[in-house]
Amino acid sequence: MVKIKTTEITLEGNKIADTRASSVSVFDNKKEDTSLANEDGEWLTTEEAANYLRVSADSLRNLTSSGQVPYYKLQRRNRYRKSELRELILRKKGG
Repeated sequence: MVKIKTTEITLEGNKIADTRASSVSVFDNKKEDTSLANEDGEWLTTEEAANYLRVSADSLRNLTSSGQVPYYKLQRRNRYRKSELRELILRKKGG
């Protein structure tokens, strides 16, 4: 059995529907861990993404404009998916 919970999020005056699913087993009523699924849909502002990457906001803007960091436009603002930033960190393994 799958239960779907829908929440409405308002971001800078725009409404975004956030749907997160959690599955429940019919036999033992234990919830499965959906923390990774929830992280995939998390959007970050430039400042939040810079903090997550531990760089300055200006450095993140430079990396974004040079095409090294994926981003999305919401009106005139950049938004970043936390899951994509995490993948970027794991891909750029050094040493």
